[in-house]
Amino acid sequence: MAGSLSEQLFDAINLIASKKVSNLPYDQTIVCTIVDNTNAANGEYTVNDGTSEFVTYSENPDYRVNTRVYVNIPNNDRLNKTHITGEYIEDANGNY
Repeated sequence: MAGSLSEQLFDAINLIASKKVSNLPYDQTIVCTIVDNTNAANGEYTVNDGTSEFVTYSENPDYRVNTRVYVNIPNNDRLNKTHITGEYIEDANGNY
């Protein structure tokens, strides 16, 4: 009986720990398309991720409209300042 009680306790602890870890904020990188670059000289771009548009930033002033880029979202929260980390490029084999 004690063995099964110990197993239940460890299972419960594992479940609680897993739930807490799953709720931790983490950085996310997504692919977006640049839809407006009129403020590129100031490092500001408007991008679309397929569901919404938002402003993101880059030190590179040369991205053009319709360019697909990687955007980093700190702590998976778009209220944080997001950044373009590079251009999304697909080769002839469909690799990125």
